[in-house]
Amino acid sequence: MNITVINGPRGCETSAAIRRGKAILGHGLTRTELRLMPYLFVCLMDRTSIRREHVSREELAILVTWEGMDLGEFTAPNRPVSVTKEFHDLMCDVLWESYCPHYEPVEE
Repeated sequence: MNITVINGPRGCETSAAIRRGKAILGHGLTRTELRLMPYLFVCLMDRTSIRREHVSREELAILVTWEGMDLGEFTAPNRPVSVTKEFHDLMCDVLWESYCPHYEPVEE
């Protein structure tokens, strides 16, 4: 069995990530939303809150919008980030598509 590792541009919108964002968010994923997700994911996994000094005003507005869409709780001070399963799956898919080298075994 051969192994193929596919490397794309890191942190860039891909058609798959944009499509996936559209299905959940109602619009194609923006670059700012995409680049916010790794930090958000780390906070989620570490069970910590968003540190306001680590996000821009634009990113904070995105988080407030996502809260309004009932995708999770992002901006409550001193409370860990929490998300819906649907939003968690979106982040995993988008991060894999946009940040991770793809490991794909190839049958001979």
